[in-house]
Amino acid sequence: MLEFVKSCAQSDMGLQDSVVNEPSHKCYLCRGYSSDGFWYVAPPKGETTFPNSALCYPRSFMHCRQCNHWTSSLLGRETLNYESEYSTSTYGGSVRDRFIRIVNLSDSESDNQHRVHWIEARVQRLTESGASKTVLDIGSGLGVFPYLMTQHGWKVLAVEPSRHLCSHLRDLQCFEVREGSLESVNSGEVFDLITLNKVIEHVADPIQMLIDARRLLAPFGELYVEVPDGVGAAESGQNREEFFIEHLHVFSTKSLENTLVMSGYVVANCDTVIEPSGKFTIRLIARRES
Repeated sequence: MLEFVKSCAQSDMGLQDSVVNEPSHKCYLCRGYSSDGFWYVAPPKGETTFPNSALCYPRSFMHCRQCNHWTSSLLGRETLNYESEYSTSTYGGSVRDRFIRIVNLSDSESDNQHRVHWIEARVQRLTESGASKTVLDIGSGLGVFPYLMTQHGWKVLAVEPSRHLCSHLRDLQCFEVREGSLESVNSGEVFDLITLNKVIEHVADPIQMLIDARRLLAPFGELYVEVPDGVGAAESGQNREEFFIEHLHVFSTKSLENTLVMSGYVVANCDTVIEPSGKFTIRLIARRES
């Protein structure tokens, strides 16, 4: 369906703090001119080690002058296998221990608790109806977010491409789990809420993913999208995790809102936040265009 980049890094070499001096090219999203991005000759400190890193460096990010969108030079290259490589490299064999540690964080320390509260405050027409509340969580990862949603009364379907992570998610016995991508969800199924939590920055074509998700949204349903905030992160420098190798796109509020509009949605709420973990983040609620 959608092409994922092969994200990989294993060198301990330092990062070259320089600016890309490439000819301007058209922005993937708004078709404005992009240039003056970041240039990396080796993995920055803290970046996850993936297989075949030699294929990925040097790499760069191009920056759109018009919509502040950042696009990786790895866009369109050979794909990363999200069924195996990404989950094992990112989480290793300690998935259960990591889940327990994160789910037991206090409210003030937890990105996920803040995320759930932010969503529920903005989808009150769903939460106040008294009816069953259904949510499709795409790319569930460790499952902390969908687990907390069940604690707030939501009926969750978690979709995750990694077999390794799906086994862990099923062991939680809190919600239905399907291995795969959006194609694993039947066209006749619809949901009150669809969540894409730190997902679309990893895919080559976020617009197509959002269009595919739209068919699964109930007529008066809501879509939640969360992505790294490139504007906030860039002010702190190119070493930030928001610009790590697995991200093909790094959004601004303007470029994220443009992406949703181009995908057939109306944006209801859009905020930027620094999460308890220190991540620069954009959060957005949208509805299907009538």
